[in-house]
Amino acid sequence: MRHNVRRTYGLKGKTPIVTHTGNRFLCNMISAITNVGKLSFMNFDENFTEDFFLKFLKRSIRQKIERCFLIVDNHRSHKSKKVNTWLRINEEKIRIYFLPSNYPELNPDEFF
Repeated sequence: MRHNVRRTYGLKGKTPIVTHTGNRFLCNMISAITNVGKLSFMNFDENFTEDFFLKFLKRSIRQKIERCFLIVDNHRSHKSKKVNTWLRINEEKIRIYFLPSNYPELNPDEFF
């Protein structure tokens, strides 16, 4: 959220008091779109790490009955050893495919 302009009004002859600071805030999101158009997502405040990605993966397979296929970009947390180990253990429930690193416009989540 980058827009930092504030406007207010006040009574004639009185100085208006702005109660909000105008500070910017950070909102991160991870999302997945199914092949039938359903959306699942998580909002978070912390940095995106392999632990948070694993939390999203566990949540994704908990919601699905059949095998889950995810197409992800080449973020370093997607390729970490911890994630790869977890994926090998759960390979009958979930599989990950990587987008080419030089084609970010192929990722429909980027527009979301």
